[in-house]
Amino acid sequence: MSEAHSKVLMLCYNYSPMITGGVERSVKLAKYIPRFGWEPVILTTKRFGSEPGSFGETIVRTPEPRLGLGGSSRKGRKSKKEPGPEIQSHRRGALRGLGRSLAGWAGRRVMIPDDKIRWALAAYMPARRLMRREGIDVIYSSSPPASAHLLGMWLKSYSGKPLILDLRDPWTFEPLNRYLNEDERRRDREMKLERQCFERADLIVINTPEAAERYGEIYPEFASKMQVITNGFDGEELSLAERERVNGPLQEIDSSVFVISHTGSFSRHTDRDISPEPLLIALSELLKHGTLDPARHRVVFAGVTGPIFKSRIDQLGLADLVDLTGTVSHIDAMRIIKRSNLLLLYDRSERAEYYVRGKLYEYLGAGKRILGIIPPGAARRLLESSGFGIFALPGSSEDIARALAEALDARDDPVPAPGFDLGIYDRKRIAERMAEYLDRLTGR
Repeated sequence: MSEAHSKVLMLCYNYSPMITGGVERSVKLAKYIPRFGWEPVILTTKRFGSEPGSFGETIVRTPEPRLGLGGSSRKGRKSKKEPGPEIQSHRRGALRGLGRSLAGWAGRRVMIPDDKIRWALAAYMPARRLMRREGIDVIYSSSPPASAHLLGMWLKSYSGKPLILDLRDPWTFEPLNRYLNEDERRRDREMKLERQCFERADLIVINTPEAAERYGEIYPEFASKMQVITNGFDGEELSLAERERVNGPLQEIDSSVFVISHTGSFSRHTDRDISPEPLLIALSELLKHGTLDPARHRVVFAGVTGPIFKSRIDQLGLADLVDLTGTVSHIDAMRIIKRSNLLLLYDRSERAEYYVRGKLYEYLGAGKRILGIIPPGAARRLLESSGFGIFALPGSSEDIARALAEALDARDDPVPAPGFDLGIYDRKRIAERMAEYLDRLTGR
């Protein structure tokens, strides 16, 4: 990278090689922002590996202290008699139960704003040294986890450099951390932290207009700092996935087969094994009536699926129709999207007023028809404005079956609605907008 570039320190707990929806925003920003005069320096956790950057970006991975909740080592001790297997198994089970209880208590009462606070605390001194060595011009922190914003705030206090907070999801409303929904005192504490971070920030980036409007109502004194930069799709990566589609998953499926796909998780909460029961029942009913035929149709679920999900597929007789790919790389996920005829967006939440799942932008970028099994809110409004959507009620298997049958009849790719500008969601243009804000903060 050119030495003429200014440097931005990106505090990103979620970063490659970790595979999760929260990775792509930061990775694509690091990919494209050098084209606009900025060099990214990534500070992330060492927990998920130590691979170098894919685009030549500098990456520093710091250790993440872990809680030791198991029993102590027996090494060096003398024992007259080793307990029998049944007693040992009982003790291990008791220790695991105690560990889970302690972890739950710590997660609710101690790990605030989240359990990544251990990483943020451990990363502070390495980050200071990194800032001095690299000559950092701007600090950028990405959440969730919100602990990254605390680290950004501490580094701003140390260095005086401008600070950008990038909220990929709202922090204290419609939160990913379910403890905030369950504990009012916890939510009050985190709102104080949120206010402190907003006060210290020079720019607050929020990823949907709906969330930005809500934050403006909660913190009107900081509204002038807030800007909307949505998530998006990587046009270059989608083009590559189209050209090299035969190298990835689904290459054995004949081009005449109608492919229905869902990528990623079904729940925003990654620790929950959620089976999309109404969707599976709808698939089962269409299969019984011959609307779906394993010889002519394939349903692909790409991502982590738990035992509940797999069990329901077998119980409903869907094994010949459904493919479970397991976790795939992001480029393979794009290959699946490009091969598909219909893409599924599923959310069983009662409302999703402020957030949009990142996969929706990639679905839109692929130009395919999308079945939105989603509640009212930001995602539904975006999909409605695109002209790409067919909609169904998330809790009704009958309505999902009706919408699936409608989508099977609509064979051609959809046409964007008048006035819908898909290009504004391209990652390259998003990076250009971020670079403009960086330029303003530093007077470039």
